Amino acid sequence: MPNRGYMRAVPALLLALVIAAACVLPAVAVSASDFADVSSGAWYYDAVSYVVSKGLFNGMNSTTFAPKGTMTRGMFLTVLGRYAGVDPDAWRAGTVTGSAVNLRSGPGTNYEALTYLERGASVTILGVSGVWYQVRYGSRTGYIHGDYLSPKYHRFSDVDYSSYYAGYVIWGYEKGIVSGVSDAAFAPNDNVTREQICKLLAGYAASAGIELTEADDVSFADQSSISGWAQDGVEVMRKAGVVTGSESGGAYYFKPKNSATRAEAAAIFRRFERAAVAPATATDAATPAPLPAGETDDLSRPASFLSETVAVRDSTIRVGLLVNTKSYQDAVERVTLEVTNGTGFEYGEFASDRSFRSAGSLSSASVSVTSDGGSLYLKDSGGKTVYSTGGSLALRPVSGGKALTRVNGETRYFGAFELRQAYNAAGRISLINYVDIEDYVKGVLPYEYGSDWPTEALKAGAVAVRNFVMTADFGTYSAYGFDVIGKAGFQLYLGRGTSYGDSHFAATDAAADETKGVYLTYASGGENRLCTTYYCSSDGGATEDAAHVWGGSVSYLVGKPDPYEKDIADYVGNYSASSTLSRTGSALRRMAASAGLGDTAIARDGIRIETYPATGNVKSITLTGENGRTVTVDGSTSYGRWSFLSDFGISGVSYRYTVTYDAAADTFTCTRRGNGHNVGLSQWGAYSMAQYHGKSYQDILGFYYDGTHLQYGA
Repeated sequence: MPNRGYMRAVPALLLALVIAAACVLPAVAVSASDFADVSSGAWYYDAVSYVVSKGLFNGMNSTTFAPKGTMTRGMFLTVLGRYAGVDPDAWRAGTVTGSAVNLRSGPGTNYEALTYLERGASVTILGVSGVWYQVRYGSRTGYIHGDYLSPKYHRFSDVDYSSYYAGYVIWGYEKGIVSGVSDAAFAPNDNVTREQICKLLAGYAASAGIELTEADDVSFADQSSISGWAQDGVEVMRKAGVVTGSESGGAYYFKPKNSATRAEAAAIFRRFERAAVAPATATDAATPAPLPAGETDDLSRPASFLSETVAVRDSTIRVGLLVNTKSYQDAVERVTLEVTNGTGFEYGEFASDRSFRSAGSLSSASVSVTSDGGSLYLKDSGGKTVYSTGGSLALRPVSGGKALTRVNGETRYFGAFELRQAYNAAGRISLINYVDIEDYVKGVLPYEYGSDWPTEALKAGAVAVRNFVMTADFGTYSAYGFDVIGKAGFQLYLGRGTSYGDSHFAATDAAADETKGVYLTYASGGENRLCTTYYCSSDGGATEDAAHVWGGSVSYLVGKPDPYEKDIADYVGNYSASSTLSRTGSALRRMAASAGLGDTAIARDGIRIETYPATGNVKSITLTGENGRTVTVDGSTSYGRWSFLSDFGISGVSYRYTVTYDAAADTFTCTRRGNGHNVGLSQWGAYSMAQYHGKSYQDILGFYYDGTHLQYGA
């Protein structure tokens, strides 16, 4: 789940210019005059004095600043990320994709299960050991198998999750601020150059919507020495007076390839702050206030149909069924395909436009494919090899109707298939399903929603599923030859499961057919764009602004009270959960330690929840220890709102919970309502709207996604 917001609180965010050097000691200096190596006549004296007095830089020790010392690329991205208010743990995050997944004490199934995590839980990735991820969940650290974890995209092979700069580098890449020195390398330990700094600062300003005031700039005599990729960034910083060059013989030289010193970095960040004009940001006042009880009919306008169509990407989705990636290992040694309502298969390859190119056919309704690590071998039902290829192999079932193909004797899927040599696993095969978007929706809807749910709720769900696959993380796995992962992705794609007869899919198929080709859109930049239709199981009584959960304001993802969920509160199993803990017990002591209070019990009445006034969802938690120390945590810190629930022993996630204190028993009770991230559509809220309030799917979509429209895709 995406995105982080921008905070302009510059003075608190440059504390790490000396993070990586092992010799760095805490500085006690409060002025440049405290440093023996910063003379009052030095050109950088004012800059050093400024950053030190504001607490922005540390010295190497109490008397040494090392103005001529250099910075690495990893250090600079760390500084830039903290300048932007980035939580690095949020960008080292992973989402649990299985149900009741064990968190183990070591990287293997023979290790003790510390606890289990529900699907959708967010963890912080600390490192990788083979196919196992070391993660932190609340106060617990353990290991999760890569089959059950979907990490944020991590491109650079030389940026280990355990490094201090990992979260900041991933943030920089995702925001388009940094692209690396090659497709797979970031070079975090290389010294950062002056032209690289300009490129990074200009990219950050553009991504954050920061305008720079113009100054009395100078021209650089060595302009031709600036790399082509850095020209625009240097020009932006030159015009803003952020970089000024050094004078020699009446001319100014930028020296683009020179490593930037700590003194230069101090001066550059000081000038950047002075030149930066913060973008306008949304305020809580823009969030709709709760309506009086009983007013449920006019909370929003239905999503209305527009006559014009909206552009969508190719309608064929490539779903990884049995695949390997760096983190996910599911490829197999042999694949068997059986067309259950057909006569055979065509074989060949897929073109770059996803069209099928036939090389021949065979009448066998059951085929198998094996690999010797170099070639793929297609065999008929008798085991005879009929075709081989050193590349990928495409198979399309031949059927007089809508073909369904059973994979390895289990689940059936619509569409065609591509088989490839598995990533990083010689002799194993990856299987990819090429399926039409409408059949993809039919393969998700029965598992994300109830097959016996009200028709209008299912139709709203069909639109949400269709939009989501076309927008959220589409193409994340393109390097591996597919678009999304099936059974472990953000949407559960299981085709025609073997546990059900065809009648089980009648209602969900009908909902998909009745909304065929329909997409939800919003107006942006003079045109209509596809919404990213986030949804959760239950919002517990109010949705929440995307900006408050992930950062970044989204016009159609605005928090509001949800009056519909109260009608299903009594029988939705995951709607609420409670846990009571002794105030002085070990569990709350661990919580205090995780939050940074040290080894102490929580004080009496020492847990206070602050909520957003418009929704009542949790904004922050203030913890007070018996030692008198107090800390406030929220979603922007490593010990966040979901970690708090985990430490209370409550499974599931939500931004909606309360804490009460019983003085007589000396205990705290935490009660969670809802299950999920609270952003966008509530599945159980949609059920209630359709079942008990007679709302149409247009009403449902209009309520949960503000100001949206429906359009047919083209």
